[in-house]
Amino acid sequence: MLGDPRFSALLTGRFTLRRMRLLEPRIERIAADHLDAMAAAGPPADLVTAYALPIPSLVICELLGVPYADHDWFQELSARLVTFGADGAGALAELTGYLRDLARRRRVEPDGGLISDLTGELDDELAGLAVILLVAGVTVRAGETVALSLPVINRDPAVYADPDRLIPGRPEARRHLAFGHGVHQCLGQQLARIELRIGYRALFERFPGLRLAVPAAEVPVKHDASVYGVRSLPVTW
Repeated sequence: MLGDPRFSALLTGRFTLRRMRLLEPRIERIAADHLDAMAAAGPPADLVTAYALPIPSLVICELLGVPYADHDWFQELSARLVTFGADGAGALAELTGYLRDLARRRRVEPDGGLISDLTGELDDELAGLAVILLVAGVTVRAGETVALSLPVINRDPAVYADPDRLIPGRPEARRHLAFGHGVHQCLGQQLARIELRIGYRALFERFPGLRLAVPAAEVPVKHDASVYGVRSLPVTW
């Protein structure tokens, strides 16, 4: 869907670096609030549920004009969409129906979010577009072939020296493909970069002694989903 020139033209200007930087104070506040909650509760903590997941969820909900009270439901549906063997079609139908109803409400009760901003321009396609922005997926149609592994590409020894080591600040990292490339480059990459920069800095400034609360081998990893990551990350400080 985002390959359609209409959508690219409508959305590119709304995700510019200048516009995303206007969100920095709000992202900093969200990060600080969640770090305060972590500190108040004391160690250990699950860094996924306490920090890593709420920040982008809150920001994208505010940006789109989606009630954050529904974010747990969104996360459950998003997980079903990317988990092998789950009812992805059912989850997509539920999410699309919800967003279609929300778009109708925003036509008469605008709130300044992206959905309100686009209701007069996209109409029927708006719910599908909002799904993509919330879940961060692009459509693959029957008959199309996708054979690409970005994690493998980003560990190409011809490009990256000692590719399996985390080396912050390595100069060749600017050539990574985590956000895609060319016309298929991630629309929200500037927002993601800002969230990562603010989130990491705030986390390690608040908890400089942050460390795993369990052996690394015991961290549960998602092996059954198309989006790789950890299910939880127990930490202490």
